[in-house]
Amino acid sequence: VLKLRFRCTLATNLEVDLTMGEEMPGGAEVDRLVRLLLCAAPDDSAFCFVRTVKIFAKARCLVDAYGGFLNSLSWVFVALAFLQVEQCLPPLRNVTEQSLQKQQHHPRLRSASPSPAFLGRFFSFVQSLGPLPSRLSLMSAE
Repeated sequence: VLKLRFRCTLATNLEVDLTMGEEMPGGAEVDRLVRLLLCAAPDDSAFCFVRTVKIFAKARCLVDAYGGFLNSLSWVFVALAFLQVEQCLPPLRNVTEQSLQKQQHHPRLRSASPSPAFLGRFFSFVQSLGPLPSRLSLMSAE
């Protein structure tokens, strides 16, 4: 991960974590699967929710693998797992590129509209994972 900081004249900083997915063994496949799963959502609200989670975690200094916190990709996985629990995304094993090309979405998927109640459920979900290692499966949505 390459960390960049852009400084503009307005005294604001833009921090960017750049992952070279194709340079990392399996990295391009991870990027492809995340994109595939997000494209299975009924609208772009899942993508917006994942971005919101990443921005929140970064703003609260919760993105720090070396300091014992989750890295940015792990926050993406937690957000995706939550969206599966909320029935906003299907299990990854049910998603194929062919089904997306035909725009065949699972009929029971809900929009991931980021209301205060929805965000509250996300934080409860994160809290339920606890301090011990947890297992989340995007493949089976468990």
